[in-house]
Amino acid sequence: VEGRQAALEQLVDGYLADRSPDRIVLVGNRAEAVEVNHAIRARLFEADIRYPQGAGSAAANAPPSEDGHVPAGELNEGDKVVLSAWYAPARLPAGTRGVVVRADTDEVRIRLEPGMGSGGSSEQPSGGDPHVVVRRDDAEFRCGAGFAQTVFEAKGQGHSSVHVLAHRGLTRAALVTAMGLHEKKLRIVVPASEENRVEALSGILSRSRKRGRVATHVLDPALAVEAVADQTARLRHFARGAGSPWVRAELSTAQTALSEADLIADPARILPVLAAKRVRFTIADLRREIAARVSSDTADTDGLVSAAMGSPEIVWLKEKSADGASFFTTRGNENAAYLLAHPEHILTLIGAERTVFTLDELKEAFEKRLPQEDGAVMLEKVSSAEPNVGFKPNVGLNTLVALEAWGPRGAQLFTTRAQITTEQNLVAQAKRMAAREVAWEEPANPVSLSGRITGGQRRAGEAMLDAHGMVLVRGVAGSGKTTVLREAAAIWKARGFEVCGGALSGDATRKLGDGVKEMSVASLAAWEAQWAKGWRPGGEGFVFVMDEAGMVGSDVWARVQDRVARLGGKLIAVGDPAQLQPVSASNAWMAVEAELGCLVIDRARRQVSRAERGWTEGFAAGGTAASDAIRGYERAGCVHFRETITDAITQLAGACYDMGTPDETRIALAYTRADVVRLNAAIREQALARGVVDAATVRSYGTVEEEDGSRALLFGVGDRVVFQQPNQALGIPRNAGGTVIRTDAGRLALRLDEAQGREVGLDRDEAAALDYGYAITIHRSQGLTVDHAFTLAHGYMDRHLLYVAMSRHVQSTQIFVPRERIAGIDDLAVQAQRSQYRSLGQLEVGEPVPARYGAG
Repeated sequence: VEGRQAALEQLVDGYLADRSPDRIVLVGNRAEAVEVNHAIRARLFEADIRYPQGAGSAAANAPPSEDGHVPAGELNEGDKVVLSAWYAPARLPAGTRGVVVRADTDEVRIRLEPGMGSGGSSEQPSGGDPHVVVRRDDAEFRCGAGFAQTVFEAKGQGHSSVHVLAHRGLTRAALVTAMGLHEKKLRIVVPASEENRVEALSGILSRSRKRGRVATHVLDPALAVEAVADQTARLRHFARGAGSPWVRAELSTAQTALSEADLIADPARILPVLAAKRVRFTIADLRREIAARVSSDTADTDGLVSAAMGSPEIVWLKEKSADGASFFTTRGNENAAYLLAHPEHILTLIGAERTVFTLDELKEAFEKRLPQEDGAVMLEKVSSAEPNVGFKPNVGLNTLVALEAWGPRGAQLFTTRAQITTEQNLVAQAKRMAAREVAWEEPANPVSLSGRITGGQRRAGEAMLDAHGMVLVRGVAGSGKTTVLREAAAIWKARGFEVCGGALSGDATRKLGDGVKEMSVASLAAWEAQWAKGWRPGGEGFVFVMDEAGMVGSDVWARVQDRVARLGGKLIAVGDPAQLQPVSASNAWMAVEAELGCLVIDRARRQVSRAERGWTEGFAAGGTAASDAIRGYERAGCVHFRETITDAITQLAGACYDMGTPDETRIALAYTRADVVRLNAAIREQALARGVVDAATVRSYGTVEEEDGSRALLFGVGDRVVFQQPNQALGIPRNAGGTVIRTDAGRLALRLDEAQGREVGLDRDEAAALDYGYAITIHRSQGLTVDHAFTLAHGYMDRHLLYVAMSRHVQSTQIFVPRERIAGIDDLAVQAQRSQYRSLGQLEVGEPVPARYGAG
């Protein structure tokens, strides 16, 4: 951009247009930071993007102070702040960062960044970040705006999006440091014309601050812009590892741009080119790569090879080639080189992500970690690997094992012997826990299950309350499992026990907490983190409830079970393994149930219709009972076949508002995310047309990036929304739903789908985590109850997915089937019988096998 003022304006424009939740402007000195901060505050006020008309809004256009100080009386909602001095009332040090979330006439409320705030007048909401409340007349509170900082002040903290003002006073070190702080987006604004851009950048890249001397080296101006791109490529190369698709693309550009003159001037520039092709190489490989780029008449090839080998980027490896030549690699490639020498190690790497996988997923794991020629060799080894043999003999636990199970697209599933050992140990420990008894003293006035708990519910409740250290309770969808848990938890608390519980997802955990108030709840991952920090139960004993346990894979189950056993507690696993299966993992429930058995609550209670309750039980039973269930829905007029996917979506969207009253709850369900996006668009169109959403209140709240581009987020009063990311400050988990109740300039108010119907306000940055919530995937819907449910069928749906989709409703359910995917009711009935239990086969359960780190 030509001219400093124009560059400043473009910098501010780019920052305001950027909707990244954690964005920042970086400049070279404090005076520029003050100037940029003032410009951003003034623009926000003028555009009414963020500031409401509050007590401090009129001061946004006031000239900035020399040190950038912003008094508490001038702060507005949405201001980002950085403390410039110690604030004694809240014991906050200088440098503490935060954002103003409320600006009243007498005081402002500032939400501090995670990890900041230690007491005093600061507060920490449950599950959220700390806040501090400051009176507007508090002279002790000194802060500056925090939209822009100097590179030095950033102190190496990463940001999702970084905007850099590259003026002539910036040094090479500062520019490279600023570039290295971005995680997703980087934008550099240079105050120079197009023809002078190279000269300006070369001036920055040749400038360094060395004490007592002036830099004498000057880079070639023609290569200055390329040098900036090269620095970015190197930073990403070391951050993400050689061989990733991004790095391969960057290095392929460098490969074509490397000329003979460049190579002679700096032979080490051949190394990233070579690394793009193979992880490890011999001196002969290096010689061939150099010889292909230089003329033997004008260059000393041996001398260039020697110079390149003298680079500090070279790493010598212990392995040798078939002809005895030593292998070398480049720094940052050591892990990939180890994988090349020990290909069976890929099972350890993929095993950390998933316990069952296909050969295609194994190939992708190699592609992600190895470049070009090396990746091709490893892919060939995987393709030709014999099931139950692995990559080489005598690799012990690290051995590939074929399962009698297939993925949704028909690919056979594999696991490792290490994973089978893990599951064997899990089942052996479960048997010991079930045989062990917990003890307690009955209270003076013992409490028992109420008369409302009958039949299978009562048998399950009694098992939850007996002395055995572990019990499994299987309940069909809508059978009242939460009702039984609520009473059991109250009785255990009366006995003096601490009752805790959790589920795999945050949304399921929230629903557990809403249903069972007597229980301390957190996600399983959060419990593992607390246990690692030394958490111990209080009270006379400890009971842990693992909800939706049918979705918990063997790795997570084993860790939770082991911790409960070590703490001397009782483990109650509650779920329905016939519903959704663990993602990329084997079904731990089935393995444990085969040895321990389980209590069954086999009567559905959710649906109003007796026939539909029976069909829910049929889906749970599986086999012909499941196919009979879908045929029963077809006879009842609930299964609708349409010729195309578009026709099915259109019909489903109309049916959403034809069924029931406006105040009744409804949801549309689909198998894929792509179908969910199309359903949301079609249903929202119906909501606008029928006045469910007030068109006059619709405002823009940014965009959502999709694979095929971006789409606008437009919300109005009445819109249904879902959180794609958790909001820790407000204690809202991922996948939580809500309804828009108010839209203002730059803000959004929601009523959450919680038991208490909590209302929350979001700014534009927080609203970027939302998407439309008229439709969700079937996987997200497990545990959900609504009045009316509408499902878009898919050819990959099996009994588990159909069971979940067709059991969410209380009053009615409809399924719309495109014949493009499923020809007729006979094909749909076959899909209803198809089970995808991911079992590791018959386990030999005996004494535990010693654990081995890194095994598969």
